[in-house]
Amino acid sequence: MNHSTRLRIARIVRFLKPTPQKIPLSIDEVLGRSESLSTVERFNKLYYEGGLAGTLNWRGVPMIKNPCDLWTMLELLQTIKPAVLVESGTHHGASALYFAEMMKLLGSPLKVITIDINPKWHLDPEQFGIESIIGYSTDRVVIERVRNVVREILQNKPGPVMVTLDRKSVV
Repeated sequence: MNHSTRLRIARIVRFLKPTPQKIPLSIDEVLGRSESLSTVERFNKLYYEGGLAGTLNWRGVPMIKNPCDLWTMLELLQTIKPAVLVESGTHHGASALYFAEMMKLLGSPLKVITIDINPKWHLDPEQFGIESIIGYSTDRVVIERVRNVVREILQNKPGPVMVTLDRKSVV
């Protein structure tokens, strides 16, 4: 069967069986349903407690984040185009590196500030436009330092600021 015949068949199939219309739901509508919330909770439990977390890496740097969260964050970053992303929970720094590099690649570079009490860097974060702050993200001294760094960044590149919290950082 030649290419033109395949195209005609595909058009006929699309005409006879149109793509179902998607009904957009807000996150509140999805998570407001008990079956949806249960699915999200079971998936997170499977990923974080089932031995999958920590098997992912970015450019050889170990990463704990869930790949679905990375994808969702990248979608948000592309939509919002923040000047700064503040991340609590550095681990080895893979997600900070991922966000900084992906946004640069997509033509919307941002400064990533990542906070951890014990970061395990295998590379120089400053080389990638990442500010690594050592301490607890809930510590008043660390919060003030983050505020000062954000103010300084926004003077040179105004824009939105996004914050992502590690599951363990929320008190």
